[in-house]
Amino acid sequence: MNSINSLIMSLGNVLAPLLAGILYGLVGLKIIFVINAISFFVSAFSECFLKIPKTNNMKEEPSLNLFWKDFSDGIKFSVKNKSILAITTLAMMLNFALGSFTIGTVYICKRILVVSDFQFGLAESVGVVAMIIASFTTSYLGKKYSVGKNIYQSLLAVGIITTLFSVVIFGPFKDSFASNLPPYSLLLVIISLLCLFIGIANIFIGTLFQKNCTTRLHGEGWNSFRNYFYGGNTF
Repeated sequence: MNSINSLIMSLGNVLAPLLAGILYGLVGLKIIFVINAISFFVSAFSECFLKIPKTNNMKEEPSLNLFWKDFSDGIKFSVKNKSILAITTLAMMLNFALGSFTIGTVYICKRILVVSDFQFGLAESVGVVAMIIASFTTSYLGKKYSVGKNIYQSLLAVGIITTLFSVVIFGPFKDSFASNLPPYSLLLVIISLLCLFIGIANIFIGTLFQKNCTTRLHGEGWNSFRNYFYGGNTF
C-alpha cells in the first residue's frame, strides 16, 4: 500500500508539470488558474462519495481543547513508544536531508554550474523518475530483507551518495572541463541515486510505523509522525 501511494504521488509530480506546460502553451496562465480552482472543487465533491466506517463513538463536540488533547496524546504516544520515536526521528532527519538537498540542487544548478532552464528541469525530473522506480523496487526488497535492514541500508546509501555532491562543486574538478556537461551529468546520476534511496527509505519507514502503531492510536500517531516528517523538511 505504501508503494502504491508513493507511486501515485510520484506520477502526479511527473504528469502535473507536463500537463501544465502543455496548457500554458495552449491557453495561458489565467486559464490554468481557473482549471486549477475547478479541479479542487471536483476533488472536494468526489470526496462526498467516500464511505468511511465510523469507529469513534465519542460524545464530545469538536473543540480546540479536544483537538489539543488528541494532538498531545499522539505526541505522548510517539515519545513513550521507542519504536515510533525512532521512526519519527529517522523521518525528520531524512526529510531534513531532503529539504537541504532540494535547496542545494537549485543552488548548484543555477549558481555554480549555471545550467539552462531545460537542464534544471531535467535534473528535477530524474529525481521524480527515481522515486517512481523506488515504488517498484520496495516489493522485491521487502521480500529479500527485513524492514529494519532496508531502512538502514537506504539511509547509509543516502549518506554516502550525499558526500558525492562535493565532487560536483569541487573547483579543480569542475574547472578541468571545457563545458559544464560532465559535472552536470554526474549531478544527474547523484540526484537519481539519492532520490531512489530516499524513496525506498520513506516507504519502509511508513511501513514500520504502521506495524508499530495500533489502530486506535493510528490517526493521532500518524498526525504526530507527519508533523515530525514535514518539520524536518521545513527546518
